[in-house]
Amino acid sequence: MLTVKDSGLDFKSLTRHDIYYIPTADLCLLVEHIQFRVHRYFFERESKWFSGKLTIPASPGTQPQGSSDSSAIILENLTPDQFARFLWVFYNPRYSIYEAAVEDWAVILSLAERWAFPEVKSLAIRELEQKVMLDVKRIKLYHENNVDRNFLVPRYAALCEREESLSLSEGMDLGMETTLQIAAGREEARRRLPGGARSPLSPTVHGADLHAVVRELFMIAPASAQEIAHNSETPTPTPAPTSAPADPTADPTTEPPTVGGKPEGATSAEEADPQDPDGQQKGGEGTANGTANGTANGATNGNGDANKGPDSSIGDNVSTPTTAKGSGGGGGRGGGKNNKRGTR
Repeated sequence: MLTVKDSGLDFKSLTRHDIYYIPTADLCLLVEHIQFRVHRYFFERESKWFSGKLTIPASPGTQPQGSSDSSAIILENLTPDQFARFLWVFYNPRYSIYEAAVEDWAVILSLAERWAFPEVKSLAIRELEQKVMLDVKRIKLYHENNVDRNFLVPRYAALCEREESLSLSEGMDLGMETTLQIAAGREEARRRLPGGARSPLSPTVHGADLHAVVRELFMIAPASAQEIAHNSETPTPTPAPTSAPADPTADPTTEPPTVGGKPEGATSAEEADPQDPDGQQKGGEGTANGTANGTANGATNGNGDANKGPDSSIGDNVSTPTTAKGSGGGGGRGGGKNNKRGTR
């Protein structure tokens, strides 16, 4: 890199920048006739380009590049104002609040691409994505700075979908290749209708289908999840669920509510009759049999008398089959006991 000492510039003609000449900093840079003194830490940490230049050992008897005003590194093809905008990213007094115009972010993006500052480039893209820009201007800017073309899929689609074709000046901004691809996309977006005619103005392909057409024409593969997370804004945390998620394998229509550790209405293994585990046969017998059978069999087989007084109706109601096994048999035993009391 060219330094002030090598260039033969007159030090008297140089002026220190009023903000970004920091006396306690350790990296001296020169843009046109404006001196900058900033912290090399940011440049070595963030930029492979600067890191490679600044870590070159100095020759014996010479100063390391950028270590003093006389060995300041000259940065070319930019203005002092543009470099000051770039430095603002590191010295922003409002920390995480980065409010700047589209033109400022365009400059920051361009310099970040030139000097290989990947994190600064990602920041500039995120901020530009929130700004209003003409589609053609955005496409041109992103093309010039090698921005991931996944960001441009909706911009290409908008040009394919709009009624007006590209103007001459727009075509010159986009270049021949992109202009031809947009023209092909506009044709594809106006596919032939069922009757065979082609809509001259209104596109017949929209949304995700049109995006798929654009990806195919421009040969843009979807971004990986890691790239999306890195280039997008910080995602909003997902709220914590208010209740435990349901088991996707469970069938809520057949699972009875649980009370006290077992399904409501269920009969324990001790209560179930081994000859009739469902209890339905014996519950039915308790309803159908008369007083004689109800008295004799109520306690052992769950048989009840459906014709003996109001108490016998308990056997009917409880013996109605439920989802849990053995509930009918329990009802039959209840009916039998009531009939025994009735005979006494």
